[in-house]
This record gives sequence, C-alpha cells and structure tokens, in this order.
Amino acid sequence: MSPPRARAGERQRGRHAAPDPAETAPIDAVPERSRAEPDSAETAVIERITEPEPAPAEEQAAEGQAVEESASPEPASTEPASAAPDGAELDGAEPVSAEPASAESTWSFRMPGWLRRRVRPVEEKKRVAFIDIMRAIAAILIVYSHLEWVFLHGRGLHLGLLDWLDHWLFVPLGFGDQGPGGISVPAFFLTSGLVVTPIAIRMGGARFAVNRFFRIYPLFIAAFVLALVAVFLGFSPLVTGNPEPVTPSKVFANLFFYNFTLKPLDSYVAVAWTLFIEVLFYILLVLLTPLFRRSPPLALLVEFNLVVAVFLTHDLFGQEYAAFASLFAYLLVPILGQVIWAAWQRKIPMAAAGVFLLFGWLLFLWAARAHFDEAYILRPFPIAVAVVLFVLGLLAEKHLRERPIWTALSERTYAIYLLHGVVLFPVLTALYTQLPLGLAVVLALLATALVVELTYRFVERPLHQFGRRLTKRDWSGLTRRRAGASARSGR
Repeated sequence: MSPPRARAGERQRGRHAAPDPAETAPIDAVPERSRAEPDSAETAVIERITEPEPAPAEEQAAEGQAVEESASPEPASTEPASAAPDGAELDGAEPVSAEPASAESTWSFRMPGWLRRRVRPVEEKKRVAFIDIMRAIAAILIVYSHLEWVFLHGRGLHLGLLDWLDHWLFVPLGFGDQGPGGISVPAFFLTSGLVVTPIAIRMGGARFAVNRFFRIYPLFIAAFVLALVAVFLGFSPLVTGNPEPVTPSKVFANLFFYNFTLKPLDSYVAVAWTLFIEVLFYILLVLLTPLFRRSPPLALLVEFNLVVAVFLTHDLFGQEYAAFASLFAYLLVPILGQVIWAAWQRKIPMAAAGVFLLFGWLLFLWAARAHFDEAYILRPFPIAVAVVLFVLGLLAEKHLRERPIWTALSERTYAIYLLHGVVLFPVLTALYTQLPLGLAVVLALLATALVVELTYRFVERPLHQFGRRLTKRDWSGLTRRRAGASARSGR
C-alpha cells in the first residue's frame, strides 16, 4: 500500500508499503534489555504491554525512568531493564511478563476453557513475540504483493503458485485490488504508535529526534543510492511516477520526503512514502511529549483535532496541500496505536479507547470518501482488519513463543521493506527474459536476501547503535567544561 496514486504514465508503483517503519518502517522491533537508558526499544519497550500496570504497592520504578502521568488512574510503573542480546536494535526495553499482574484482574484475557486446556502460557520471554511475528509476516506479505501484483501482473506474467494463492485465498478475503500487502502498512504504523510513544516520553524530544534520525535515515540513503544506480543502468526499480531524467531538484525532494506532496509525484524509492508519515508522526510526538506525560487523553484529543483541522482545510491552499491532506490521513493509524498503548497502560478507560478507535477509523473513512486528491486512493478496510488483528494478537501474547526465525526476520524488517523494491525488481528485470520465470524469481529473492543481510550488518545496525550511544551520552559535563574554559579565556 504505497501512496495510492492512480495516474497514467507511472512505470511501476508500490501499492503496498510498510515502515519501521515503520520503525512503516519505521519501525523497530528488537528489544533493548540493557540497564542503560531507554532510548531505543520498539518491541519490548512497551511498558508491560502484555499485562496491565501493577498496583501502586507493586511498583518498582527504575531511577531516571519513572514518568509522572496524572491521567492514569494508577501511577505509571517502570522496571529496570536487564542485559540485552547482541544485535538488539530497540531502545529502553523492559522485561515483558507473559502473565497478567493479577488473576482477578478484569483486564486479563480469558480464553475459552476448551482452548485454555490446550494452550499453555509461555513464561520468561525476553521479547514481545506477537510484534516479532506480526512484523515478519507483514514484511513477507509486502514482498509477495509487490512481486505478484506489481511486477508480474504489470508485465502480464503468471506464476502458478502465486496465481493459485490469489485466486483461492487473497481475493476471497477482500484483497483483490492490491494484494495482502495492503494490511502490512497499517500493522507497521500501529506498531510505531504502540512502542515509540513511551520511548519519546522517557527520552525527551531532542534525544528522541536524534535516535529516530539514526534509526531510519542511514538505511534509506543506502536504498536511495541503490535505486539511482538501478535507474542509471536501466534496470527498473520499484518507483512512483517518472524517475527520469534524474535532476538535482528531484534528488533533493526525494532525500527529504516532500516529493510525496508535489505534482507530479516522482519517487525513486516508492515505499518511502511511509517514512514521510513516520517523520510527521515523530515531529508531532516531539511537540506533544510534555502533554503525553501529563495527560495522555488530552494529547490524543489534540492529535485528532489536528487531523480534523487539516481535513477541513484541504481545499484552501492548492493541489499540493490537498495531496498532503490525503497522506496526512495515514497519520491516524499510528495515533490509533497510541490509543491501544494508552488503554493497555490504563491511561484511558477501555470504553474511551473503543470510542477513540472508532472515531479515528471514521475520520479515515471520511478522507477516503471525500477524495481530497483524486490521485490518491485511501482504503479503510485494511486498516480495520489490521486494528482487529493487532488487538487480538496482543491479547494472545502470553500464549506465543519466541522463535529465532521470527526474531531474525523482525530485526531485518526495515531492510526488507526498503530494499526489496531496489534489488528484487532490477534483478528480475535483468533475469526474467533470460531464464525460466520461476528460477528468475528464486534468484532475485536470494539476491535481495543477501543485500538485506549485508546492509543490516554493515549499515543499519552499526549506525543505529551509534545513534543510541549518542543519545545515552551525558553531554552536561562536556557543556560545563566548555563553559568553564570559555569563562577562563574571557578573563
């Protein structure tokens, strides 16, 4: 689900996109379990996400991590983190208990008796297994959808197994217009709202901004360079619009993501539109962090009112602003993730959370029906499905197990999301006319997996860890020393 522009002349369009993001990218999912400051968790940073907060008597707030939240019926609790596994990429992880805080809690998920006898709760997990599983499956669905629905269908090619899956599974489920990858973007955005919000609250605006920059930007630059190389060589990466000729203005607009509001839209990394949404969400979160600390319900109301204000003014400032308003509708999805986080942490009542979720979805439906920009097609159905599956997955978390395969895929989700369009498509373009189609697809997928692994090990993870070290460093002493040196030289 990329910015759904339906314009003639587009060479290849990414109709399904994700990230990190989250953390669509943007989208982080590896828990940091070190005792260091909580600056990079995106899976296990969720404050006891699989259980309600403990009663005040059970609170064990870690020094420097307690957050005063007057809107919560009970004081927010934080717990010291323990040692992190190598390669963890998220900050501020906390141990996630698989058991509810109290057997009598009305917040506990009660499975039917016949199912409870067959499923044993999994204890002592170090990660939120559902987030890992969801991210991995979402990334796979995006690659599948772009391969089948954009590359193969766009060239009139057919691969028996993929056509069978479409005919008997995905089309009957309602994903006939864009493939099952349409559900992946909302899932990534929900994850961003759920796990990034407590990170911002604990880190503060400046440190959070630095952390997010090193999380999403270095790998995007790598994907962007690969896309430019493919364009120069004539190997057709997954793009939106007409990438040629390559001009400085196009390159500049793509590097800062504002190309997605321009007319005409030209994007060398088609799936990067979700990064535009992620950046908007991060900016909004930085501005509202103080309010989230004091009153999460009020902060959510401010966010919803901002979205309504943009919708109401969509026709006042020209076509580019109308395009911006259409994209802005997707900001509702990470906000819905924030609603789920606030409800799980007892910062808002469950009834209020239900109202917020329904209201947010209705706002998106309004934008879809209003057609702020005719070039954009907004799809409310995948968002509704993603919200339902997301909540059900979190409720079932205590019955899910950590698996190395899910963990490994989850850690590489952002790389898979950004790079498949700039590696898979060019390699397939070069091979499908020379080899049997099935063999060409297998070789292209292997090449994509290789590039994903290399960029994850040598670009994404090292630079993300560098950003984490920057945000963990205490700069106050250095500032005082410089001030003292300046004062002495002044004398």
